[in-house]
Amino acid sequence: MHVFLHEQSFVGCAGAVVDANMRVEIASQACLLLLGPRVCFAELRSILVYPEPFIVPQREEEHGVVTEYEQEVSGEAWDTSSVILAWSDVASADERCSPVVHEFAHHLDHADGVLRNRPQVRASFEALAATIERGDQTPLDPDALQNETEFIAYASEAFFEAPQRLASFDSPLYEELAHYYGVDPTAW
Repeated sequence: MHVFLHEQSFVGCAGAVVDANMRVEIASQACLLLLGPRVCFAELRSILVYPEPFIVPQREEEHGVVTEYEQEVSGEAWDTSSVILAWSDVASADERCSPVVHEFAHHLDHADGVLRNRPQVRASFEALAATIERGDQTPLDPDALQNETEFIAYASEAFFEAPQRLASFDSPLYEELAHYYGVDPTAW
């Protein structure tokens, strides 16, 4: 965490003043993803912190039809150089969600794409879709079905925030994440 805090620049946006407590809270959650030997934030240079959720323009294309709209978000990881967070959502997060883990998992996925290309991740994505379609409960937010990138971020949240539930729900996915992150949170 000390290295992370030393290497990263925290930038307050839209009037946010990033204090030492905020830096430590964000760093402590982000560094969960770094506990194993295989993962690092090599290209990350800054964490942008907004006081509240912020508006991001969105653009979707389906069958040649383009839809543009604005969406309020708690965080973004647009590229590999920065992560953007809404402090109010970081501060109010509970054991069901972690905007920090979610966005830093996106950052890692943008940087290496390793998990996205694993057959087990694809199989677990499809299994989650079938489970949600049946109306069964899962440890993952249904928004995980947006695409495989979102699936990885939500699965990473569940891995660190509800490891026993994820391991019981989808043991092969849990094992894939344990291998990738190099840790076993069920043992904590």
